[in-house]
Amino acid sequence: MMKPELFTAPEGVPEREADLWLMADNHCQLSSTQIRWESFPDWAVAFCQSLDLKVMSKDQGADRHVWHLQGWDIELLLQYEEMSATVWIEALRNADWPALQASLKQELSFVAEETSK
Repeated sequence: MMKPELFTAPEGVPEREADLWLMADNHCQLSSTQIRWESFPDWAVAFCQSLDLKVMSKDQGADRHVWHLQGWDIELLLQYEEMSATVWIEALRNADWPALQASLKQELSFVAEETSK
């Protein structure tokens, strides 16, 4: 079971979402009822700016936004799925996950580790 902890959100990311970020196996995930299909682009711009991530491309399908990002010398995917109201960020290459994980822990003071109870 995942046990979220409360943290402080970076500038530009709504405070009410700060306690919902979780570090999982190969990604960092946010389950939020505050982000909707139509609000994701504005939220994602603020998120990327707050972490100095460069948007390389944007794509959207029937129920998913996928943004290709670059930052911390890593290529990333920022995704939003409408059905589950979930946002996640992951490294484009699995080999880059340890570097992304370290950067997220350093940059996002509100990332919680996945814990079992």
